[in-house]
Amino acid sequence: MKLVRPGRPMMGKAGERTVRRRVVIGLLGGSLILALAVALAALRLVGAVPMDPPAAAAPLTVRAEDRSLSLAGHLEVLDDPGGGLGLDDLRSGPAAASFRPIPGFLARGFVSGATWVRIRLRYPPAASPATSPAALDRLLEMKPPYLNELRLYALGCDDDGAVVETVLGDGLPYAGRPIPFPSLVVPVSLRSGCETVILIRIATVRTTALSLRLWSPPAFMTHATLDLSILGAWFGIAVMIGTINLVFWLWLHDRVYGWYGLYVLAMLAGNLPASGMLFLLWPSGAHRIADWLIGTALCAVLLFGALFTGALFDLRRGNPVLRGTITVMVAVGLAGTLVALAGHYAAIGAVIQFVAAMLFILAALLSLRLALHGHRQARLWLLAFLLPLAGGVMLLLRNVGLLPMIESVEYGNMAGALFHMLLMTLSLAQRVKQAERDWREAQQAALAAARDAEEHAQTLAAGRTRQLMEATHQLEEALLAERKAARDRTQFVDMISHEYRTPLSVISASLDVLALQIGSDMAGGDRSGFERPLARMRRAVHRLVEIVDVGLQRARIDVDGLAATRKPMALSECLDEALSIVRSHFPDRAIVLTHGRPTDGRAMDDRPGGAGAADVMLLADRPLLTTVFVNLLDNALKYSPADRPVRIGVTIADGWLRVEVGDSGMGIAETDLPRVFGKFFRSQQAQSMPGTGVGLALARRIVELHGGRLSLASRIGVGTTATVEIPALDMGADGAPAAVAGESEGRWE
Repeated sequence: MKLVRPGRPMMGKAGERTVRRRVVIGLLGGSLILALAVALAALRLVGAVPMDPPAAAAPLTVRAEDRSLSLAGHLEVLDDPGGGLGLDDLRSGPAAASFRPIPGFLARGFVSGATWVRIRLRYPPAASPATSPAALDRLLEMKPPYLNELRLYALGCDDDGAVVETVLGDGLPYAGRPIPFPSLVVPVSLRSGCETVILIRIATVRTTALSLRLWSPPAFMTHATLDLSILGAWFGIAVMIGTINLVFWLWLHDRVYGWYGLYVLAMLAGNLPASGMLFLLWPSGAHRIADWLIGTALCAVLLFGALFTGALFDLRRGNPVLRGTITVMVAVGLAGTLVALAGHYAAIGAVIQFVAAMLFILAALLSLRLALHGHRQARLWLLAFLLPLAGGVMLLLRNVGLLPMIESVEYGNMAGALFHMLLMTLSLAQRVKQAERDWREAQQAALAAARDAEEHAQTLAAGRTRQLMEATHQLEEALLAERKAARDRTQFVDMISHEYRTPLSVISASLDVLALQIGSDMAGGDRSGFERPLARMRRAVHRLVEIVDVGLQRARIDVDGLAATRKPMALSECLDEALSIVRSHFPDRAIVLTHGRPTDGRAMDDRPGGAGAADVMLLADRPLLTTVFVNLLDNALKYSPADRPVRIGVTIADGWLRVEVGDSGMGIAETDLPRVFGKFFRSQQAQSMPGTGVGLALARRIVELHGGRLSLASRIGVGTTATVEIPALDMGADGAPAAVAGESEGRWE
């Protein structure tokens, strides 16, 4: 699908000169943006941009009942451009008096040398020594975790002048950290009635920023569990979205999906060390590549983001000025990637981030222009680009020192990136649907042309008849090719659905574990702040599963060539798999399975192939038959109360297996029963529940392919029972199918 007209009129020499002039303007405009970025970075580095105005700093009072304290507004800073100041210089002398207070947290941008931060913590004596300990243990958390080297000195109030030194940073081995956690955490001990002074020396090639928070150990454990769960979910979704777009690129040969998949994976690679998760995945070697990976990934994000934007808006055949601007951004991203690979990202970091912000602004303006002209997908693009743009601009201003360090900016930027990925994935999925609609319109046009040609051929001479037959033959070959493509599309949707389910199941299980952990850690405390986000995350995961299931069912029911490859198998194989899938979606619901008695005079224990009706053999396509039972169980659980079980009854009579799935739900009106097996029909009682009305139609079609029958019996307010009847496979005394004894299994297909 193209967003601009595929062709353009022929141009003369004057038109060609106009195009060349616009290309030059675009290149100059992109170069101007690059020059502004370099100038801004240079001004910031030499101190031409004014720093934050000073504010009064005071010692932070820490009490035993405090669970979490922010140190914003309690920091004093001293710049050390040469990096030659030592601890002794800062304990006494002129340097010690040169510290100046700053408001909020530290945000200095890209600076050379080192920066010292001084913090004073005061633990007041308790009114009663019995109610408060003499020493208070706390954990000091420092962010961002991608600082190269951070030396912390804790100066106690002892007379001997003892100093506790701790060295941290992403350039040092993970094993040397006192607290194993993605962010930088140091234990601090405070004595009652004493003021503890903490000096922190920061030396990094990236932006110099620091936020600090003091935690009690129990509160930090709860915070760490939630933080790791959120980061794990974010990275899991990013991996899934990036991989799926690459698969779509290989399948559809559309470069939009390829560039976007690489863009998402580059963003994921940059966030691994930036969030500290890389140290959990590779504790022994992460410090060797963390600095190099952040710079390279951020430059790659700009490179692939610019290529994706150019492909999305088809700027190769669009406005020459825009084409020239995108070309400059691609060149900057490629050059930055090469510089970062060489280990010199600090020299171009501010430029790369500024150009990336300009890229998002350009993409948002292009989306707005298309949206104003009635382009539906452009509305999603506009929202997808604006959300991360806000967080990216704040992060850029923070990184160059124009905006104070704010604790929520990091999480806000990741949340904006997550919504961007989800919205763009939804938009690109609609791109596939649009391509399918175009294909259908082309097919209808071809069929109409064939009918017109056939009518016209009746008036032509015999010589034209042969030409008409050749055209008809070519059309039939095209239709056969399209049917094969439809079957291939169904197989692809099956594969994508399976790949979606695995990470979504992991995320759902992780949310359950997280809920249990928070419940145990905060027993008797206020858990309302955690329960609401967890509930929203569960609903989001369930919605994603439902979207995948609906897409799979619609794709399979729309394919005329749906066929069953049947092999001998036990009914229990399908039932067990269906129960496993449904219980992952409804873990708290009760499902009761009962076995009936046969009517052929033999007990189930005497029948070959198993001791229960569910173990009786039948000739079936296992994936298709499992789909039938998943749909029936899902409907029964969805439309029945949560406190009432769903019943599965399995019996065999006169060579037929009979499986009944019954619920005690709202039921179906008698007038709607004859219509429930039609595609996209939904009864009046089901309008308030999510669904598309394709499940029963697909289930009946699959059962009929097995030579069976599917029927429904229902009463309003009493419940519904779905009955599946499939021919059983008569087994011989040796346990093999009697009808095909001695033949290979492939003959059953």
